[in-house]
Amino acid sequence: MSKMLLVGLIAGSLSLLAPIRFGHAEESRPISKIAYLGEDDSAKATFRSVELKPPWLYALGRDGNLHIFKIPQDRIADFASGLGGVLLSFVRTDLNLLPARSDRPLKFINSIEGAGDGYDLEIIGNVLALTSKGKLAVFALDEPSAPTKIGEFGHESLAGSMSIVGAGKHAFVLGRGNIESFDFTDPSTPKHVATLKNEGWNGNGCYDGRFLYVSEFSRRQKGRTGIAVYDAANPKAVVERHFVPTERSPYHVFVNGDGYLLACFDSKSSWSFRFLVGRHNVTVDGSTQMFELHDNDPPKLAATIKNSGGRAAVLTHHRDDSLLICNGVAFLSKSDELKKNYSFFPTGTTLDGFAYKGDHCGQFAAITADHDVNVFLLGEPHSLMLGKQVASLLVLLAL
Repeated sequence: MSKMLLVGLIAGSLSLLAPIRFGHAEESRPISKIAYLGEDDSAKATFRSVELKPPWLYALGRDGNLHIFKIPQDRIADFASGLGGVLLSFVRTDLNLLPARSDRPLKFINSIEGAGDGYDLEIIGNVLALTSKGKLAVFALDEPSAPTKIGEFGHESLAGSMSIVGAGKHAFVLGRGNIESFDFTDPSTPKHVATLKNEGWNGNGCYDGRFLYVSEFSRRQKGRTGIAVYDAANPKAVVERHFVPTERSPYHVFVNGDGYLLACFDSKSSWSFRFLVGRHNVTVDGSTQMFELHDNDPPKLAATIKNSGGRAAVLTHHRDDSLLICNGVAFLSKSDELKKNYSFFPTGTTLDGFAYKGDHCGQFAAITADHDVNVFLLGEPHSLMLGKQVASLLVLLAL
């Protein structure tokens, strides 16, 4: 039997290793951090929200300035191959075998001063919409590295805005005592179509195709604290159906696809301290409540998971996995459970009292926390990656 045939047979058989668990791995590790904001980066800012249009990343500073970055593609190309990857695969984290230092700095491209009000941004079609004191500032993305402002849409009487929830050809702007509906049938000229008034401040939200879930928090002893559920099938006539009071205000709400609503909370203490001793002890400063969803009933609390949630989070969907990525840990979300799946060392803090919004697009996800931005690749289970790396090593040795 020739050497190359032998190598081919061995390399092929390695694909059968995919179901095998290595070390303390979970069922799979379909996520790895691939990029971060370098310390010497040209964009020195504290961020509130990020949006992805791979390989481009848009980060909104709290001062309203928009910063454009490019995700390093060469790292992605050789992520699961090469002799270096094989050798580095045997560096352990608390959960998995992981190629050491698989991330690289984001490449700063450009900044646009005063693009929005510093709260949120959302890509809808081929435009980038930013909150702008109750209105929406809309930028064309025909040239992704250099967004061009189209204009501002809405009217002067609109109250301050906190976040944007995309809903297909519509979008909802959540504000201080109001929810605004916009029609994005033509993304270049969105139309304001309705206003819903309420007593509280609306934080973040999510949309599942019919219902709009909104986190509310009281200000100056006015308003409610909890989760409001709106029937938004008709964006021109949004109607509140339920309200679920919570002990503290949720910073994020997500629907995981298994019929559960995830609500992310900060820690109970106004000031809490985590002692991070290497990757092995990374935890999240907060908690997550899981609510069971039924169309005609209020969300019903099913579980509370400690050391999760927090002020910086995003829920991603890739293949059959839903992952809740928090500031330090990613969790697999299945029904009413969160399983710790991957950890990374967070360098940003979240102490200013507001939420930090992440994003996901295709195989990519990103979160931000103050001056920090982290980008993740959602891909193959690690055992399959390791099989490919060992196969690459065998081929190199055969040659």
